Amino acid sequence: ADIQAVATQKLKALGLKNVNVTINTDPVSGGFRMAHVNASYAFVINFPYFSDYQINYTTSVTVPLVGG
Repeated sequence: ADIQAVATQKLKALGLKNVNVTINTDPVSGGFRMAHVNASYAFVINFPYFSDYQINYTTSVTVPLVGG
């Protein structure tokens, strides 16, 4: 949960206000654990004389965890 809080804080410091970060870890298997990090971000692009355009961005990454 600490990693999740740090990631969210750093993204918000960049001005990304509607960021949702989740981190899930698998049980130990083969001597290590895997972490699954997901982030989603929603924002609106405003175009003069046109309708606003809603963007929903989602990304994920899986990484091995080192140590305890």
